Amino acid sequence: MLEVSRYIHLNPVEAKMVRKPEFYPWSSYPIFKHPQAVVPSYMNIDSILNYYLGTVEERKEKYCQTLQA
Repeated sequence: MLEVSRYIHLNPVEAKMVRKPEFYPWSSYPIFKHPQAVVPSYMNIDSILNYYLGTVEERKEKYCQTLQA
């Protein structure tokens, strides 16, 4: 699940459409990137964040760090 999510968020960068995943306008990445982002009711980001320990903000940060590594 993590690999699929990483692929989806990094694909526009790999395709050289944008320099950073948060610049792709149709991405959900900003919801992970910004600690205070409001998650739409139709999205469940817990399926990704539950792979990490900590508060929601800490888990979001850890997920985003894996995209930069």
